[in-house]
Amino acid sequence: MKGRQLDLFENPLVRARRLKAERQYRQAELVLRGLVEREPENVSARASLADLYYRSGRLRQALALAAEILRRDPDEPRALVVTGNVLRKRGKPADAAENFRLALQVAETDYLWLRLAACQLDLKQPRQALESLQRAEQLAAPSLEMLRLRLRAARQLGDEGIQPRLLDEAAQLLPAEPSRFASGLVPLLAELPPRRAAFLSERLRADFNQGGNADLLLFEADNLLRARQPQQAAQRLRLLAGRELTPEQKSRLEKLLKRINRNHASSPSG
Repeated sequence: MKGRQLDLFENPLVRARRLKAERQYRQAELVLRGLVEREPENVSARASLADLYYRSGRLRQALALAAEILRRDPDEPRALVVTGNVLRKRGKPADAAENFRLALQVAETDYLWLRLAACQLDLKQPRQALESLQRAEQLAAPSLEMLRLRLRAARQLGDEGIQPRLLDEAAQLLPAEPSRFASGLVPLLAELPPRRAAFLSERLRADFNQGGNADLLLFEADNLLRARQPQQAAQRLRLLAGRELTPEQKSRLEKLLKRINRNHASSPSG
């Protein structure tokens, strides 16, 4: 066991992937550049470097390196994925979708079906997206990203009835620790209209023993203000009175209170 673990950490590609997952992009780049210099024909290393450029926001470099790989091998799936990711980031979902489809012809994965579904939702094609999501679910267990995209499709189709069930499924995947519970749910709730998001967040707090979850209460207050319901927003914030908050939570609370005060001052009765 110890020998296998040591081999993994000695493998530069594995080490680079771990560093990228930890967002240590500078260290990962040093590892990958060193590997490419030693092995110029190592397509895996070059594709991983292109992916790193994408993840760190260097889209031009990512696209250039991916294009260089594709000139040698037009069917290289990792380069197709990087190209698709960059094109979607640049607001070209139709072109991005084509790259993901090409990659799927080479190597079918749940990740690629999810990326294709995201592009289809960008293009307001929720039914096609649901078909792609179904293909992803045949290859992997339910994930937060799957559920987030299903929520987005449901919103485009006007199907509010399925939203509570999807959010319940997401909550069951999450740890009970409040900050991690909230960080998993907020991206899903953000797919919904503000008032609806606040209402369903409140229900989740009640159903999953998260009544005092500060991050969700702050999220609800923010969305209620967006929905022009300052009194309900203030009620959420009162639940935080006397609570020990992190510096980031305190900053968010202060900003929300200022917005509520501005709203009160500008109202006809204020």
